Amino acid sequence: MTQIYRLAKLFDQPEYREDFRKGFLFMRKLKEFSDMEEDTPEKRGDKLEAISIHYQPGQHKIIVDGIETEGLAGPTTIKMNKDLESFAFCMYADHSGACTTYTDSEVPSFKNSLKINAEAAALGNEMLVILNYEEFIRRMSKAFASKNIYPRHRLVKYFDPATFDEKIKEEEVGFLKRNIYQNQNEYRIIADIPSIDGTVIFPIGDLSDISMAMTPQEYNEKLENWK
Repeated sequence: MTQIYRLAKLFDQPEYREDFRKGFLFMRKLKEFSDMEEDTPEKRGDKLEAISIHYQPGQHKIIVDGIETEGLAGPTTIKMNKDLESFAFCMYADHSGACTTYTDSEVPSFKNSLKINAEAAALGNEMLVILNYEEFIRRMSKAFASKNIYPRHRLVKYFDPATFDEKIKEEEVGFLKRNIYQNQNEYRIIADIPSIDGTVIFPIGDLSDISMAMTPQEYNEKLENWK
């Protein structure tokens, strides 16, 4: 079972980091991420955001008005409007991955794998680290539940669009991204918030007692001493 050690959120402005420390989650509709430019250093956009189907050519038949067409010209994806209207809050996660045990000699390389990489650091040099993952999730869930909203939250899984061929389970929609984004080590909170706006700010309560402000460089240095 994958163990999550810490969550972190990177920003390009210190005031945004402080807003998060105060417990304000700046959330964006998945549609907004889908429509963003992909070819940027921070890679926030993803045209395959919130897909529910991704089929490869040669594997499926299409039937339209009773007429069957064999094969697909290329990979075919389907998105549902209801999924694109959901709001997401995205973070970086340090976690064990597939590793369940490791020897003393493997500890240095394992810690190195947890460091904020250059691609993730492109999101900003201002960072708030959540030191107590379980307490953060407890507070977040309680705040949403007080508004009768019950978000889904988990690590994002990454797939190879050249080989991935699947109808995605409903509970996993929004938690899949192409493997070109895998260095982001993303953890997501997805919530169905009734709003026509593309972004919302949702308060979950002060987080200063379970968080620490630092830069990605400082975080990587502290990893050497954290257990």
